[in-house]
Amino acid sequence: MLTTVQSFKTVEIPRLVRGKLGGWDPLICLEFGHRFLGFLKNAIQTEGSTSSGVWRASFVPGSGLTVAKLNTAVVDEVANGEDRVGFLPRWYWEEIQGAVQDSIRPDAASDEASDTHMGSRPEHQGKGRQIYQ
Repeated sequence: MLTTVQSFKTVEIPRLVRGKLGGWDPLICLEFGHRFLGFLKNAIQTEGSTSSGVWRASFVPGSGLTVAKLNTAVVDEVANGEDRVGFLPRWYWEEIQGAVQDSIRPDAASDEASDTHMGSRPEHQGKGRQIYQ
């Protein structure tokens, strides 16, 4: 049963937990990222493919982390017929590019608010390499 709701400013969280027993430690997150990127690099090199591909990393608590190369059918299903730049939908890429261009032009003054929503995509289970549990 939910008894309270509290909001936190993200920038203040490290200060709130610093030095507390069992508190959040950024070094653990950095170590995980380092190990994951090394594992991913090794998995891709081991696969030995000279062509590009799309990979999915999945983490399931209690099961661990897996990395799997997606076949063309799954990539097409994830894309759902949507035009993409890499893994990003083209509409999102173009909106971000426009925002970046607007922010670097000295004469750009935009009072328009942008309301962008990213839709969720279905998750697909698959076999892959497991990094650790």
